[in-house]
Amino acid sequence: VGELLDCRWDKKPELAPHLVMLTKRFNHVSESVISAVLRCEGLKDQQKLYKKFIRVFHKLHLMRNYSSAYQVYSAVSHFTLTRLPHLKELLQSSEKTAQLFSEIGPIYKPSDNYKLYRAQNFDPPCLQIIPIAMRDLTFLQENPIYRSVGDEDMTDKVVNFERWMLIANTILGLRLHESASTLFRIAYDSHFNHLLDCMDTMTETEMVMVSKSITTVKPRRGTATKSPSVRARSPAPAAAPAKAVKEAKVSLEDKVSALAKEVADLRCEVAELRKERRSTFRRRPSVPSSSLAAAAAVAAAQVVGHTGKGGIE
Repeated sequence: VGELLDCRWDKKPELAPHLVMLTKRFNHVSESVISAVLRCEGLKDQQKLYKKFIRVFHKLHLMRNYSSAYQVYSAVSHFTLTRLPHLKELLQSSEKTAQLFSEIGPIYKPSDNYKLYRAQNFDPPCLQIIPIAMRDLTFLQENPIYRSVGDEDMTDKVVNFERWMLIANTILGLRLHESASTLFRIAYDSHFNHLLDCMDTMTETEMVMVSKSITTVKPRRGTATKSPSVRARSPAPAAAPAKAVKEAKVSLEDKVSALAKEVADLRCEVAELRKERRSTFRRRPSVPSSSLAAAAAVAAAQVVGHTGKGGIE
């Protein structure tokens, strides 16, 4: 209970080891479910496993194991699974599966501050969703739990009992102090827990890549299957995309070099044109100085003749 105070799981994780382990476990279970579905090789196997996890989600909800149900729900509603067309088709074709998912799924959606979830039955045995309580406590404890009275220096402080009561009610609502609140009569299966702990999960990036690699293939003619078959690319031909990228890179380099050569040729042509233009200007016929002197003398004689007759008008 003390780990829920002062947001220790976020500010001082060393003081809240159980909450940190709970958060890691939550993410591990969700990632394990997603990884298990994406690693199935065929369309039918993915549909069967996806349908089974929806049934597990329904059973956990009926047991009032809301925490585990929320972990599975966050996996089956993950975008890397819901974007696959054959899983969408499963929800549309199977009425029972679609009904289970549509009736119980909205309970775990965060709309209206988890209004539908907060209206559920929490009688023991029950395992509530601790992350939702942590979210409420973060909102309550981030606001000041003291309020000042008196002068502006805020030297006099009194405890905000109203906020402390909200924090206390949130923690007491989890019923962690009651030993029977989480006592489910289920036999402990060490083998299952070992498999779950040792399961190699995918990262978020790997999930997106595998989900995108699943392609829809049209059925062959003459087959009775009307729905598209979906297959995941096997890891063996992973070198093919790299080879294609290399070939595309080589062809792009060839195109760039050809364009560079054309640009160089155009520059040479422009330089030659400029050179010819300059030489044309230099080759203009020049007037000799003797001709200029003779023309000047004639012009002077004409002026003198006009002046002798009566002056320049």
